[in-house]
Amino acid sequence: MNLFDILSSNNLHIYKDEFKKEQYQASLLILQVFAGILVLAGLILVIIWSYTPGNETLGLGYRYRNYLYYLLIPTQLLFLLFCRWQNKAMHDDFTLLHKAVLMIEMTFLLSWAASISSVDQVIHGDIIVYMMACYAAAVATRFSPLQFLVAYAISLSVFLLGIAYFQSDPERLVAQYVNGVLAVLIAISISFVFYRLRVRDFSSRKTIEQQKAEMEKRVIERTADLAAANEELKAEVIERKNAEEKMAFFSLHDTLTGLYNRTFFEQEMRRLENYTGNVGLIMCDVDGLKLVNDSMGHDCGDSLLLATGNLIKHCFRNTDIVARVGGDEFAILLPNCTPEIMEKAYNRLQQSANQSELTWQGVPLSLSIGTAIRTDPAIPLTEIYKEADNNMYRQKLYRSQSTRSAIVQTLMKALEARDFITEGHAERLQFMVADLGNKLGLPERVIVDLRLLAQFHDIGKVGLPDRILFKPEALTPEERKEMHRHSEIGHRIALSSPDLVHIADWILKHHEWWDGTGYPLGLAGYDIPLECRILAVADAYDAMTSNRPYRQAMPSKDAVDELKRCAGKQFDPVLIEQFVEMLEENKKNGISLY
Repeated sequence: MNLFDILSSNNLHIYKDEFKKEQYQASLLILQVFAGILVLAGLILVIIWSYTPGNETLGLGYRYRNYLYYLLIPTQLLFLLFCRWQNKAMHDDFTLLHKAVLMIEMTFLLSWAASISSVDQVIHGDIIVYMMACYAAAVATRFSPLQFLVAYAISLSVFLLGIAYFQSDPERLVAQYVNGVLAVLIAISISFVFYRLRVRDFSSRKTIEQQKAEMEKRVIERTADLAAANEELKAEVIERKNAEEKMAFFSLHDTLTGLYNRTFFEQEMRRLENYTGNVGLIMCDVDGLKLVNDSMGHDCGDSLLLATGNLIKHCFRNTDIVARVGGDEFAILLPNCTPEIMEKAYNRLQQSANQSELTWQGVPLSLSIGTAIRTDPAIPLTEIYKEADNNMYRQKLYRSQSTRSAIVQTLMKALEARDFITEGHAERLQFMVADLGNKLGLPERVIVDLRLLAQFHDIGKVGLPDRILFKPEALTPEERKEMHRHSEIGHRIALSSPDLVHIADWILKHHEWWDGTGYPLGLAGYDIPLECRILAVADAYDAMTSNRPYRQAMPSKDAVDELKRCAGKQFDPVLIEQFVEMLEENKKNGISLY
């Protein structure tokens, strides 16, 4: 720890080098000023002495004094030239050379003043020059106390030697010794006091700068925090505004299609109630949507609704109000509507639906459309709404059976394309159930229904994902549970079709087992319809003798052995006996249809 660390605050030691550089630069400036003044004064005195009459008779003291000035002038000029040469280097950084030159310069000036005072003992006997130099150096220059001590010690040695050489009076010699030493001690004390003041001043400035920097840092941090808080507030305001706009939008719009909802539609109905012009109203219903939802799931149904909403919206003017008012129902209000405009709108909508490439599993989009127009403002719009709804319902009754039949046929074709159930499989099953029905003596009407069941019993699989239908390895418990849903899906599809409604119950129960461990109802024995028990035997045999994604086909003999093994558990044992006999009879007769 040095004197700077003692005199300054504990947290300012990092600025020690900066303080030293600052002191050296100040000392450099002062010493250059001193050198310039001394050179100028020396030149003037030399010139005066040179042209003063009778200077040849000057005593020894004056001659020595002139010699000291002859030494001072070139020495100071060299110092000034060095400072000029190293000006930029000393401004950037003080090297050891620069510090040594400054120290030598100050020591030279003090020693020169001590020499002048020594020579003055021959002339007038005072030491005023040395004392002034000591005090001037202590006050003006900014070296450390240790550097001052070294310079003063060297100059004092010169002073004491010079005094001893030039002063012959013992009493005055002792007095000059005492005065010289006192002058040096006072100068050292002054230099220490000024050094202490400069350290405190520097410490105060740095403390203020630190406090200022800390305050600026806090201001910047606070400003950044405020800016971040402001941005968060802006984001929150924007988010809240967006949420409010979204809430306001969905309060009047359908969340699925983006069209106006029933609330907005009813508001517009009330607003147009007193409208004096004609008001047209069109009602639309998507045919077969329930069947799509039941068979393929509501995601497919939602996709169909979304596409239908976009198609309807593009068929009307911007001033018309298109809304989704029910699950599969859309309504359009047409202000300022004439019968001609209504007819064109109806034809445009119907033509767009018929010509649209919008299909679901290959079934063209089918819309039931009803229209009505109010030409008398006295008629309530609710009556016009009922009229358009009734017209739409009549058209829907007319179209529904053909639409559903088309959808069911399309579902079956889709299943044949996706699953291992091909047309050949369906034909083989029909032959097997028909032959077994004839062997059991069933009437022709039942055999026809059996053939229909064989064709459509797995129609519910159209609602299952490919990852399950085409999985080559065994299904997981979750996947098996999802596979079991196909009976219920097929049941709902069959109920939607007049052609299949009478076999819907058989489609639901065709996976029940004789011992009651089947699905979905867990029926057992004779509680399972005979048609389902017949289909179960034929379907199992054909499945075992056909290639599947998870295994190869097995020989007929192995399949028969497996049927016998599962008799009484999965299958009706009586039907197994009849089925095996039927296979043997067909083999003897050379019949090979399955």
